[in-house]
Amino acid sequence: MTVSTYGDPSQLTVLPLAADLAVPLSGLTVFIVQSFYAFRLWRLTRNAFLPILCQMLSLIAQISTFVVTAKAISMTDLVDFGNNQMLLVELSFVARAACDLITTAGIAWSLKKERDSGIGGTVTMIDLLIKWTIGEILGSDSIG
Repeated sequence: MTVSTYGDPSQLTVLPLAADLAVPLSGLTVFIVQSFYAFRLWRLTRNAFLPILCQMLSLIAQISTFVVTAKAISMTDLVDFGNNQMLLVELSFVARAACDLITTAGIAWSLKKERDSGIGGTVTMIDLLIKWTIGEILGSDSIG
């Protein structure tokens, strides 16, 4: 948009179709990834509460993403759209972040519990897994 509409700021009031499609596709990708991690959490803990909670949060975020996308396709003014849909966008972000935090904490807690009952060689491996799990949530590439 910066290149193709250079010199015509009126073209920046509406999102292009590619942006309208990128939002639900990236949201769907996050939903699939969070579903995978919720499944891994269930496999590690054998407790259904946290994975179901994560899936519910992820589903809420995905539904709000689809609603925002539907409204984005039919919008006529980007500023008004941003002001009117901010609550749904925030709901989506908060739900996804909460799901990620619950999943990370649940996996780290489960691994810590296994570490305490582990055998010598497994303790080192579980310590490494815990570092990687916490590193994923913090976005740090230097851990490990």
